[in-house]
Amino acid sequence: MKEELFSFKIVTPKGIAYQEEVEFVKAPGMSGEVGILADHSPAIIELNEGDVVITKNNLKESFTIQEGLLYIMPQTALLLCGNCINNNI
Repeated sequence: MKEELFSFKIVTPKGIAYQEEVEFVKAPGMSGEVGILADHSPAIIELNEGDVVITKNNLKESFTIQEGLLYIMPQTALLLCGNCINNNI
C-alpha cells in the first residue's frame, strides 16, 4: 500500500532549504522525537538541534537543523529554523 503524501518545507533565514511532497518526517522535539504522517492533527512543536529524517518512496534524506519550530496541519508541515545542513551531499 502506497503511503499518502503531504507537503513538507524547511525554511531558514537564507530561504527554502527543502520543499517536497513526502511520506514521513521525524524531527527532534524538545520532549523527544516527533513523527509526522499525512492527516496529522494540527500542532506547533518546539524543536531541539538535531537531525530531521524525511522518507519519500522508501528513500531517506537527512538534514541537521538548529533549534526551531514545526507547524503541522493535516496536509502540510513547515519547519522554521536558524540553519539547516543537508547531510545527503
